[in-house]
Amino acid sequence: MEQEDVLSLAHLKSGDNSIAVNISEIEYQLLRSPWVENVSVKRQLPGNLAITIEEREPRYWMRQENRIIYADEKGNPIDYVGTYKFASLPFLSVDAGTEHLLQRLPQLLAELDSSRLPVSSQNAAWIKLSLSGGITLFLESENILLSVGVDNWASNLRHLVATIDDLKRRSEFVNVRSIKAEDRNVWVNTGTTSKLAS
Repeated sequence: MEQEDVLSLAHLKSGDNSIAVNISEIEYQLLRSPWVENVSVKRQLPGNLAITIEEREPRYWMRQENRIIYADEKGNPIDYVGTYKFASLPFLSVDAGTEHLLQRLPQLLAELDSSRLPVSSQNAAWIKLSLSGGITLFLESENILLSVGVDNWASNLRHLVATIDDLKRRSEFVNVRSIKAEDRNVWVNTGTTSKLAS
C-alpha cells in the first residue's frame, strides 16, 4: 500500500497532531480494508505515528456471485478485481465437494513446484479442484494440462514426474497436451491419441 492509501483509509493527513488522534480508531479504519491482514499503530513522540501493515497477498482469481475476486493462497476471498491494485493471476475453480482441498492447496502446489517438473504452478493460467480430476493446472506457455489425483498424492506426483522425465528423454514431451496421474496410473494425451503410460 502506498502512503497516500494508508493516510486516506486511516482518515489522517500530514500535519495532524499525533497526540490528538485515536490509535484504536486508526487501526479499526485500516482493518476495514480487505487488503489489510494485520496493523499496528504506535506513537513516536514528539510528533510521528509508526504504522505497520501486513497486507493480504492475492494468489488467484475466483468467481463469487457473478464477479471475479482476488483470493489468497487458501482460496479465501480478498476483494473484487478492479482497476485498483490490478494483477493478472491464475483463475482458481473449486467444484462442489472439493472445498476441503483449499486448505491443502498451498502444500500440494509447493510439493508440485519442488518436484523435478519443468513447470511451475506460478505459471498456471488456471487451476481447478474437482472430484474427478483432483488438481488440474493449465500451463498456457507450455499448452499442457497436468492433473494429479489428491488421494495418494505423493505416489501420483512421483508417477507424473517419472512420466515427464521419460517423455523428455524420448523427445516426445513437446507433443503432449495433457497428463493425468491417479491411482498408480498415468494417462498421456498428445492431442490426437490418449494412452496409458506404463
